[in-house]
Amino acid sequence: MLTYTNEIVIVFANNTYQFIVLREFDLPAGESLDDRDVLTALIANRHYRGSFVGTGDGDDTIHGNYQVRAITAESFLPVSATDAESLLHTWAEYTSVLPDGVRTAIERDVYPRINKATAVFQLPKLPPEAWETEWRLALGNATGFHEFVLIDRARGVVTLLIATDD
Repeated sequence: MLTYTNEIVIVFANNTYQFIVLREFDLPAGESLDDRDVLTALIANRHYRGSFVGTGDGDDTIHGNYQVRAITAESFLPVSATDAESLLHTWAEYTSVLPDGVRTAIERDVYPRINKATAVFQLPKLPPEAWETEWRLALGNATGFHEFVLIDRARGVVTLLIATDD
């Protein structure tokens, strides 16, 4: 069982409607979970769920654009920290230059978590039958819906990283 501990939201405030959500969870002490077990525990946690646009965060059946029931540990693909950081860097400035404060927040809160992770997983775009019917129209229309799970065994922390627009 993962314990939800913290959330950081970085709103770009540059007319792009882009934002990043970081949700942190503590790994259970004394348990040796492999990476797929960690992903399964994360998906089962109620703090994994929600629309990420505010009003749908009480809905336990959705996760961003998707139905939770369509997401499994096997849905996630391992990626390198370099590839994850590169994708996010390109995504962040795809439509507009970042304000200095946003750039500082990303450099402080996002990139170090990626680079310290002992395992990085990405949720690829899932097939249409996995889509949630209402929120899929609101998230990621301009810049995409990007999700990473960062497992940092040294710190005993799992970070859910969502980068999207609404």
